[in-house]
Amino acid sequence: MRFLLLLAVYALVDAHPQLPGADKPPPPATVRGRVTDAATGRPVRMARVVLAPSERSTRAPERYSRTAEDGSYEFKAVPAGRFVLTASKARYVTLQYGQKLPASGGIVIDLAPGRLLERVDVALPRAAAIAGRITDELGEPLERASVAAMRIGFSARGRELVTAASAVTNDAGEYRISQLQPGDYYVVASERSEGFGSEPDADLGFLKTAHPANADIAGARRVPIRDGQDATGIDITMLPARSANISGRVITGNGLPAANVMLVLQSVDSGPGSGLGSETRSASDGTFVLPQVISGRYELHARLNKQPNEGAILPLVMTGDDVTGWTVPLTAGGRITGRVVPPERAAPASPSDLDIGAIPTSETLVFGTGFGGPVRDDWTFDWDFLLGNRIIRPSTLPAGWYLQAVKRGETDITDTPIVFTGAEVVRDVEIVLTTETTSVVGTALGPTGVAATDYTVVAFADDNTKWAPWSRFIKTARPDDAGQFRIEGLPAGRYRIAAVDKVENFQWLDREFLQRLRPDATSLSIQLGQSATVTLKVVQR
Repeated sequence: MRFLLLLAVYALVDAHPQLPGADKPPPPATVRGRVTDAATGRPVRMARVVLAPSERSTRAPERYSRTAEDGSYEFKAVPAGRFVLTASKARYVTLQYGQKLPASGGIVIDLAPGRLLERVDVALPRAAAIAGRITDELGEPLERASVAAMRIGFSARGRELVTAASAVTNDAGEYRISQLQPGDYYVVASERSEGFGSEPDADLGFLKTAHPANADIAGARRVPIRDGQDATGIDITMLPARSANISGRVITGNGLPAANVMLVLQSVDSGPGSGLGSETRSASDGTFVLPQVISGRYELHARLNKQPNEGAILPLVMTGDDVTGWTVPLTAGGRITGRVVPPERAAPASPSDLDIGAIPTSETLVFGTGFGGPVRDDWTFDWDFLLGNRIIRPSTLPAGWYLQAVKRGETDITDTPIVFTGAEVVRDVEIVLTTETTSVVGTALGPTGVAATDYTVVAFADDNTKWAPWSRFIKTARPDDAGQFRIEGLPAGRYRIAAVDKVENFQWLDREFLQRLRPDATSLSIQLGQSATVTLKVVQR
C-alpha cells in the first residue's frame, strides 16, 4: 500500500515538473549585419566577424562567423549582455562596429533578452603596406632588424610617436609592414625590437634610424599612405651608434653592497635616435655592468626583491661615453598614510570594495615599486615603497560613489602629483568620497539635422590649466545604439562640450586638439547634484 502511495506521489510530481515561468531562461538575442568595402560599398565576402563580451560581467564566449557572398553575417542565440563586434580581412583595416579609425573607440552593443538587432554594419577601408630594405652604411643587408611604421598619435601622456605596425627583416634585409590605414608615417628601423634585453643581447652597433637615414625626427621623411596604395622602396641606411658601457655598484639604504638587484634600463624616447632598453642583475658585491648602451635618454629602475622592499629610479643621458663608478643608492621609497572618508549618506559598503592607488605619471613604465594598496577595515591606509611622480586616483568604487577631493591637511592635492625621490613620508592624507556628482546627458545631430548615432563626446574644462594627463576635468563618452550619451563624475565648474565625428583614443588629452575644438564646443556650467541635458551638433574633423 505504501509502495502504491509513493508511486502516486511521483506521478503527480512528474505531471507538474515545473510551475509556468519558474526559472525560465531569458530568450536569446540575434545580431545581423553586413561588411562592406568603405570606398566602393561592395560586399566583402569571407570577412571574419567576432562578437565578444565588452565586460567581464557578461558571461558569454566569443562567437565567430564569416560573411556570405553579399557580405552578410548573423549571430543567433546570443545571451543578453554588452558586446563589441569586430570585422577583419586581409588587405583591409580591422575595425570594430562604430569605429572610424583603428585608434578610436567602437560602439558597445547592448543586447536585451530576445532583442533582434539588425544593420550592425561595418565598412572596412582598404589597407596598405610599406616595404623596403634595411642596410648598413656599406650597403650590407641587416637581417632580423625591427622596422616600425610610426605616426603622431596619443597616449595617456598626451601627444607622442606611436607604433602603428611593425615587421622584421629577412636575410636580404627586406621588410614589409602591412595592415596600414591611410595616413603619414615615419619608418624607423632598430637593430632589435623594443623592450628590455639581457647582457648577451646588448651588442648593438646602430642607432634607431628613420627613413632615409636620420637619427632625428626633424630630418626624417614621412611616407604618405593613400587609398590602400602600397609604398615600396622605402629603404633605410642605418647609422652607426656610439655605444658605451655603464658600470657601477648598487648599495642598500644603509650603505652595504646590494646583491641580486634587478636593474632595468628604459628608454624615455621612442622615435629615431633614441636608446634601447636592457637589463641585468647586480653581483654579490653589488657591482653591475650594462654593456653597449647606445646614445639616448634613459631611466634606470632598480628593485631589491627582499623584504623590506628597496628600489631606485634614476635619470641618465648617454652620449657615447662610458659611465663608470656610478653608485645606485636604494631607498625604501616614500609613504602615504591617511584615511578614506566615505560618503555620509550612502548604502553600507566595505573598504574591501575600494581600489585606490598612487598612480605613476612618469614618462616610463615604473618597474617594481608600490602602487598603493588596500584600505583597512577602519578606513585607514598606509602605502609604502613609492617612487616617482604619483597622483591618487580610485579605479574601483562602490556604485554611486565618486572622488570628491584628496587633501593633505587644508591643502587640496587632488590634481597635484606627489614626487617621491627617496624616503619622503606624506601623512594625514584624506581621500574624500561622495555620492553627489554631476551628469550630462544628451544627443547629437548630424550635418543634415538628423539624430546621429556614431560620434564621440568630449567634455573639457573651460580653464586650459586643467588640460593635463590624468585630469578629472576631461571626460569622454560614446553614444548607445539609440544615439544617447551620458557623462558622469565631472567636478563642478565651467566646461566646453562637443560631439566629434572622428577622434583617436587619448587625443582628448592633447592641448592642441582641445584648443582647436574650443570654438565649436558648447559652453556648459554644472554644479554637484545637477544633471544637464544638451543637444549637440556633430563637429566634422
